[in-house]
Amino acid sequence: MAVRLFFQSPSPALAHSPAPLVFDSPLQATMIANSGRSFRNLQPRTRLIFGFGAMAWAGIGLLLSDKAEEVWDLKPTEKDRQELDHVLPRVRRVD
Repeated sequence: MAVRLFFQSPSPALAHSPAPLVFDSPLQATMIANSGRSFRNLQPRTRLIFGFGAMAWAGIGLLLSDKAEEVWDLKPTEKDRQELDHVLPRVRRVD
């Protein structure tokens, strides 16, 4: 049995929202909904610490990812960049 969660848009302009989330069991849907409530029920100081911790983790990841590319020799070559330029769509201005 699949459970569908429909999120209501805060404004009519966003009424064409994407497809609803579909979960395999009611338990998954309940866990997702309860995790948001659980976070909001934390003390403000705890949420602040958690938020700063998440930002620090992301910042460390950004700083170390370049060094990891160099260590494991994952830097893109000129050939890789040319292939990427070939695949990326071109934006043209139309009057």
